[in-house]
Amino acid sequence: MTEYKQEIESRKDAIHAKKPLLHHISNYVTLSDCANITIAAGGVPIMGDALDEVEEIARSAHALVLNLGTPNKQRVRAMIKAGKTARALEKPIIFDPVGVGVSTARMRWAEKIFTEVEPTIIKGNNGELAALANLAGFHCGVDSLPGYQLPLEKLKELQKILNAVVVATGAIDRVIAKGECISVLHGDLYSTRITGAGCMLNSVIALFAAVGDAPGAAVCGLAVFGKAAEDAASKTEGPFQPGTYKARFFDEMALKMHTRATGEWKIQILE
Repeated sequence: MTEYKQEIESRKDAIHAKKPLLHHISNYVTLSDCANITIAAGGVPIMGDALDEVEEIARSAHALVLNLGTPNKQRVRAMIKAGKTARALEKPIIFDPVGVGVSTARMRWAEKIFTEVEPTIIKGNNGELAALANLAGFHCGVDSLPGYQLPLEKLKELQKILNAVVVATGAIDRVIAKGECISVLHGDLYSTRITGAGCMLNSVIALFAAVGDAPGAAVCGLAVFGKAAEDAASKTEGPFQPGTYKARFFDEMALKMHTRATGEWKIQILE
């Protein structure tokens, strides 16, 4: 869509000018990936989860990324402490409730973060969002059910309850905000052959959120990230080169963020 093409380019320019500092309290498994994708996309990462410093870092950062991938009591306390600081300063907060359906503890911690932090953007796969919506039979943990798409009306209900922009990732990525749903039709299944794709997406969305409104940030981040995935996959020979794909994905992400896009973006406003 032409309107998003202009917005994507405008936000990319703003990211280059601002070089947003992103504070991550994220998944130990993918911290390096998140740091590298932030740099590739034009931002500056900082990873800090010590209780003694998270408030100070949150005050300095332009956006906060919270990820429930490798939780424990102290890290959740750090998330809440940083989140309250960022919220008070009206800075965007992206929360990824990774594997929220796996354990009672994760669900309890997610609920505390929703209540005490009030994230700006909540991003999860359809299985995680289904768990949040208490849909029996769809508690599938870290990986979403193959081919399953949470019904749009349920996503809208969840968005109202959480009072945040909801990003549902899957075969079709969807952004729900203020009763409107926008679909982003970019991406490639090769991303499922590496760990960390979802965590890196959080960082990219956070960069766009650091320079503009949250719904637009989600759409722009999904589009650029998905197009980078498509182009990296097209340059990878066969399904058994995940290392090659990952390296090419970083290259394509940097290329997309530092050059003008050609062609049209596959973005649809559903209602």
